[in-house]
Amino acid sequence: WKETGRTTRSNLKDVNMAVPSFETDIRKEQHQRDQGYKATARETREGLKDVLITETAESASRKEHFDRDNQWKETGRTTRSNLKDVNMAVPSFETDIRKEQHQRDQGYKATARETREGLKDILITETAESASRKEHFDRDNQWKETGRTTRSNLKDVNMAVPSF
Repeated sequence: WKETGRTTRSNLKDVNMAVPSFETDIRKEQHQRDQGYKATARETREGLKDVLITETAESASRKEHFDRDNQWKETGRTTRSNLKDVNMAVPSFETDIRKEQHQRDQGYKATARETREGLKDILITETAESASRKEHFDRDNQWKETGRTTRSNLKDVNMAVPSF
């Protein structure tokens, strides 16, 4: 292990890392560009520190929006303070109607549940309607099957050639 380290050092003793490379040139250029940007920013701030900014159209618009928002918030605060003694828990005509509608809906749902519960053990046998539906279904299936067999029987018939 020590011998390997000595060999590597002796092989690399002629390599000079102080010689500028392509990568160091790029880094140096980037550093100089960043220093230039910073110097420009410092000079701009130094030159503009005595400038007095007056009101602009944008600042006037922002102030107007700010004042409008504050007025809206103040209106909300005064409304809440004026209505703090109003008791909304007292039933009104509208709440009575909603309560009645809710109770009616609950009654309908309870009736449906009870009906389903009562009818779950009933075995439904064949009715006249189900017999009629079955008859229609069988007739439609028979008609479709007849069409399929007719097509398969006539697939060799060429209508473009005279048969007589």
